[in-house]
Amino acid sequence: MDGKMKKFRGQHRYYRRLKVGTPAVHRKMDEWIDYLENGQSQYDYDHIHFDCPKQPLFRWNAIRQHLDAMMCSFNVIAMKSKETPFEFQLWAFIGVQKDFGIEPALYFHTPNSDYEDFPRKFDDFALELPCGDKQLERYLKQLADKGFTILHSSQEADFIQIIIFNNSIGKKLRTDETI
Repeated sequence: MDGKMKKFRGQHRYYRRLKVGTPAVHRKMDEWIDYLENGQSQYDYDHIHFDCPKQPLFRWNAIRQHLDAMMCSFNVIAMKSKETPFEFQLWAFIGVQKDFGIEPALYFHTPNSDYEDFPRKFDDFALELPCGDKQLERYLKQLADKGFTILHSSQEADFIQIIIFNNSIGKKLRTDETI
């Protein structure tokens, strides 16, 4: 193959489905919404991946579409959670690796009888816009302007983790009350 990437066949259909959500995404979100309504299940770091299984996400146009789909799903769960009496945490995650691109995922975490790690706290993450990628930083700044909090792991690491959440949705993800 001479080091070239294979052509991404079915690209138009893939992005059309990404906008409306795949059946797997809808099933997982329906499970989370069911929990918000009746509290019957337990979720230990349950998540939905929003990366492309056929190609890593390097190009900004592809990255933006995946991030938009993830944040749209985040907003759906946030809207459904307004009246729930049950405890949960919801956050968006973006993994940034130089050689493997961007890996977005949406996490849903609840109290769990098997583990004592609820609520999850990201106190060791920094409270500033990360990463050095101007387009991603602009996107994150727009989210921050809409009331989201952006955290990130160490910039020296080969794998930067970005956490996006809203303090008015579910249990807090940080101990300090200033955010």
